[in-house]
Amino acid sequence: MWRLPRQRRRSAQASVKGYTPMLRVSSNKGGGKLKVTTAPETTIVNGPVEGSQTTSTSAEFSFKSSSPAKAKFYCSLDASPPSRCNPGVTYGGLSIGSHRFTVYAVDRYGTRDLTPAERSWSVVSPTQTEPSPEATSEETTETESTDTESTDTAAPDTRISAGPAEGSSSTSTSASFSFSGNDNVGVAGFQCALDGASFSACSSPKAYTTLGEGAHTFLVRAIDAAGNVDPTPASRSWTVAGSTSAYTVPASVDGSCGADVTSKILAWLGSAPDGSTVAFAPGACYRIEGTLALTARALTIEGNGATFRSFDPPEDQRAIWRVWNSHVVIRNLAIIGSYANGGVFNASIEHSHGIDLRGTHAVIEGVSASDMGGDCVYFGLGDTRSSGTVRGGSCEGIGRNAVSVTAGNNILVEGVRATRIGYTVFDVEPNSGSGFGASDVVFNANRIGTYHLYAWSLIGNAPIDTQTFTNNEVGGEGLRIASLYPTYRPKGVTITGNAADSKQGPPAMELAGVDNLEVTGNTVPMTNGTMAAVDESCEVYVAGNTYTGGSSEMTITNPAC
Repeated sequence: MWRLPRQRRRSAQASVKGYTPMLRVSSNKGGGKLKVTTAPETTIVNGPVEGSQTTSTSAEFSFKSSSPAKAKFYCSLDASPPSRCNPGVTYGGLSIGSHRFTVYAVDRYGTRDLTPAERSWSVVSPTQTEPSPEATSEETTETESTDTESTDTAAPDTRISAGPAEGSSSTSTSASFSFSGNDNVGVAGFQCALDGASFSACSSPKAYTTLGEGAHTFLVRAIDAAGNVDPTPASRSWTVAGSTSAYTVPASVDGSCGADVTSKILAWLGSAPDGSTVAFAPGACYRIEGTLALTARALTIEGNGATFRSFDPPEDQRAIWRVWNSHVVIRNLAIIGSYANGGVFNASIEHSHGIDLRGTHAVIEGVSASDMGGDCVYFGLGDTRSSGTVRGGSCEGIGRNAVSVTAGNNILVEGVRATRIGYTVFDVEPNSGSGFGASDVVFNANRIGTYHLYAWSLIGNAPIDTQTFTNNEVGGEGLRIASLYPTYRPKGVTITGNAADSKQGPPAMELAGVDNLEVTGNTVPMTNGTMAAVDESCEVYVAGNTYTGGSSEMTITNPAC
């Protein structure tokens, strides 16, 4: 485990407090000279006419920037928080009443248009009035002539229109998905991935056969003619169930925690065919002094509120559950270890995890874990990287991390309550070596209590890309975030909408060696000093954060582009 150093203060440091209304200071690559760039102007070129009425419950907007090269856009409908959007965006299912759309551009240096373009219009009932014609602004002709001359940097959007329903279960071992893409200049192709595998070229419809029983996740992303890739692939998760789907734990397995039942449970799990739902007794307590290890299985493990508990002293590398190269659903259960120093890191037992996933696609829902020497949930390397979802539940009194990722793709951690964490709450720290790394990992809307080092950290011992930390709340502790690149630079890092209720000493965010960094809309009370210290990074956008008590929103040292 790395302990991330405080950022070094170097020469040619730029300190930014909020934003200078129309100017942004940037550094030329390698030269150390400063240049000044003007803020971009954003123009809506197509959409409902300002002040118009329409019976249509959908609206489509297109827009442009005066600085088109590598420009990014942020859209908002009806005062919602701004979010990344393509130059062409469509809203559907609009309610009757007034609506307001705003959009602003951010240029390649992170300079934001502080006067967003906006449109207001009304959706009315057909019995109220005839709809006003939707019009294209006078700038359309100009856009058609100028936009085609500039380099396209807008990513496409992807939608799944047909296939197994999200969260559904079926006995069919085949699945077919239909999908489409939307882009300002047109979609050139698609890439698909199943169950954490690498993306590869595909076309709609995409069919899969001979699927194994258990949980599956399909992802698809569009690519436009300029090579821009949808950064948020469309996804569907579903389960293939066996013809015999329910197995109940035998009555001979003690459910009072009176005796170690590790071997009995393993024997019972081994007798259940792939695709089964194995159900434990409601409210039972199962004593586990070994490891409930599964290899190459496809199972749904229904805990029914049961507890899996260890009383013997924790041992390094002894997990309660360990799953290799499998597809599993684990839900509605509690895991309790015997680590008496919960919330304190101990390197001698840091690998004694609650759920240890190796090359496994897992859906973990409603699971609580406590008093473990290692992590509540660990995503690691098997034949492939692990993938999946951790949703709901809690993690408390843990020696190392609530959730850690050393080898993982397409992971979502959402709605987890984590407190008394001995090291870092959410840690993306690939091991060095072949196969390790992390891609498309999202931590969203989690509730964080006390912790030792960081709420979230990225450490580039292996490739890391597309990492997101959004809408998380920290209570009783300040917000601390860090990134370090011993070997590999993290790419595509988003830190948005997070909030803490306690003051943090400077800097709250130590971010080094990041390519394409966005820090927006966070609430980070400070004792003093700088909220975000950014070093040796490229394409940085820091804006709209609240840092009460601090002196500056960010400092930038040694820009890398």
